[in-house]
Amino acid sequence: MKNYLVITLGTREIQLPVNKIEENSFEVIEEKGERFSKFFVQRINDSSIRFEVRQPSKEFPDYYTISPRTTGKVIDEYYALFQPIIDFPIIRPAIEYLKQKNVSLDVIMLVYTDQEEAFKSGRVKFQNKENDSVYYADIISKLIKEDSFFINTEIDQFAITDNVTDLGYQYDDFKRINHLLLYSEQVKQVFLYPQGGIDQINQALILRLIETFKGKVKQLQKAEGVDFKELDFPSKFLSSLNKQKILKHLADYDFGLIDSELTDNPIIKHISTYTKNRLELKHDSLKNSFDNLIGRSEISNQLKNILQIPTSKNEKLKDLYLSAKISCHQKKYGDFLWRIFTLNENLFRIKVEKFLDTRTEKYRNVALGQSDLNQAWIDKLNRVNPTIVEKLKEKGIWLNNPSRKAFYVILQVLDPTSSDYQKIGDKLELLSEKRNKLAHGLEAVDRYQINLILGIEYKIEGLLSDLDKIFDVQGFGIYDVIRKEIEDLL
Repeated sequence: MKNYLVITLGTREIQLPVNKIEENSFEVIEEKGERFSKFFVQRINDSSIRFEVRQPSKEFPDYYTISPRTTGKVIDEYYALFQPIIDFPIIRPAIEYLKQKNVSLDVIMLVYTDQEEAFKSGRVKFQNKENDSVYYADIISKLIKEDSFFINTEIDQFAITDNVTDLGYQYDDFKRINHLLLYSEQVKQVFLYPQGGIDQINQALILRLIETFKGKVKQLQKAEGVDFKELDFPSKFLSSLNKQKILKHLADYDFGLIDSELTDNPIIKHISTYTKNRLELKHDSLKNSFDNLIGRSEISNQLKNILQIPTSKNEKLKDLYLSAKISCHQKKYGDFLWRIFTLNENLFRIKVEKFLDTRTEKYRNVALGQSDLNQAWIDKLNRVNPTIVEKLKEKGIWLNNPSRKAFYVILQVLDPTSSDYQKIGDKLELLSEKRNKLAHGLEAVDRYQINLILGIEYKIEGLLSDLDKIFDVQGFGIYDVIRKEIEDLL
C-alpha cells in the first residue's frame, strides 16, 4: 500500500528569498528605462548568467518571483549555482506538514503544464506558454530529493499539454492518473495539494481522484492568513469545494458569484445579493435583501451597523469609489476606468455644491454651444466669488455650462486648503481622457497602461491611497466587514 502526494504547480511555485541573495554572493541589479525599471539577479560583479525578477508582492513580501519558463529553464540548467537562493514557499507548508505527521510518502506527483506544441500550432498564446511550469517540476524534484526524509520517495511528473482551461477535457484526460497511481487497492492514501496551477486543472483533478480513490483522498490547504488544513474526502467534498469557491469569490470580492449553487444558507445568500447590488450601485434594489437581514439574530451588530440603503450623494459617491477599487483588485481595468470616470464627474461637483448651496443641474442649458455664455451660471459664480469666472477663463474652460473641469477649478478658488482633492484632480482627468478614447476606439486596457498614464512614481497605488484619504477608507471598507461576516457563517 502506497502513500501519494499530488501537487499542482502554478507560476509562483519557485521564488527567491530576499535575504538569501546577498548572503550567497548574488545581487539585484536595477536597470532603469524611460518608463519603468527592470530588476535582475546575477552573481556579484558577474553578468554572464542572470535573469529578470519581479519585485516582492503583498502576499509574498519577502520573495522575488520569476518567469516560469524562461527563468525556470536557466535555474534548472544551472541548478547547482542557483540552488542556495531558491525556495518553494507555496509548496513547503505541505511538505513540512506531512513530515511533522511522519507520513511516509512513496510517490510525489508534480502536475505541471507544458504547452510548447500547442503554441507552435497556434492554439496557445505566447504569454500562456511562457507561464508553463514545466521547468518548475524539475527544480522542485531536485529540491525535494535534497531532504533526507524523502530519500526513498519516487518523484513522478504529470504533464498537461493542451486545453488547460477546459474542465471537461482535463477531467477526461486525468484518466491517465490511474497509470501513475496504479490501482485503488494498491493506494493507502492520496494527499492532494492543489494550491497552485490553473483552476480547471485543479477541479478536474479533484473530481477524478475522488472518483478513483474515494475516501482515501485528503486535500491539503494553506489559505492566506490561516493555519494549514487537512480536509476530509469524499463525504465533505462537495460542501468543502463549494466553501473554497466561496472563499475564492470573497477574496476577489465577487459577491455576485455566491449563489444557490454554492450555498443553501439563506443569510449568506441575502448578504451576497445585497452586496452585489450595492457594488453595482443598484441602490434601488437593496430593500428586499435589507429587509431580510436587518432583523436577523444570526448576523453581527457590526454588520447591522453598516447595512443601509445609501441616499445621500456622499454615501453613493463612496460606494462608487469602493466599487472602482474592487474592480481594480479584480483586474477589471475597463470597469475601473468607467467608475473612475464617473467618480471624476461627481467628486468635485458635490464638494463645490456645498459651497454654492445649490444643485448645479439647475444651471445647465443644453441649448448653448461651447462658446456661448450661460449668464445665469456666470451670475451665480460671481455672487459666490468674483474671481471664479476670471480663473475659468484663464484655464480656457467654457462658461456655457457647469462641467467637471469647471468644478475642479472652482474648488481651488473656494477651498484652497482641499489639498487632497487638488492632488488627484489632474490624475483623474488623465484617466477620464483615457476612458473616452476607449469608448470611441474599442481599445483594451491593462494595469501597465494605467500606471504609465498616472506616472511610474505614482501609479494606481498612489491614486488609491489618495482616494482612501478623501473617503476615509481602509482596505475595502464595508466590504471587508461583509467578507468577514460571510466567512464566519461558512
